[in-house]
Amino acid sequence: MTTGHSEAEPFWVEFLCSQARRGLRGVKLVISDAHEGLKAAITRVLSATWQRCRVHFMRNALSYAGKTQKNASSPPGPAPSLRKTLPRVCANNGGTAPARCARPAKARRPA
Repeated sequence: MTTGHSEAEPFWVEFLCSQARRGLRGVKLVISDAHEGLKAAITRVLSATWQRCRVHFMRNALSYAGKTQKNASSPPGPAPSLRKTLPRVCANNGGTAPARCARPAKARRPA
């Protein structure tokens, strides 16, 4: 376990290099939250593909909805449609999908 003062790329590069020195090899996919420093370090050190964590993806998507819409268990709330759609969303468009999925809910939200 290692702690750092920030989640910037230099910390993550050092951390991942230390793991490589300890024998970490053959990483093909890393699933994590979307910290830019971590994503850059994964590419730089591991040459691996990165995918957004499903939990963080859902939290980000639901942040576009109002409080009552977040908790809605049936339409028009976005949560049911996101749960249905999320497994089909590929890693390549994970960064834009939350806004696209939540946009209809945000449009209905009272001002």
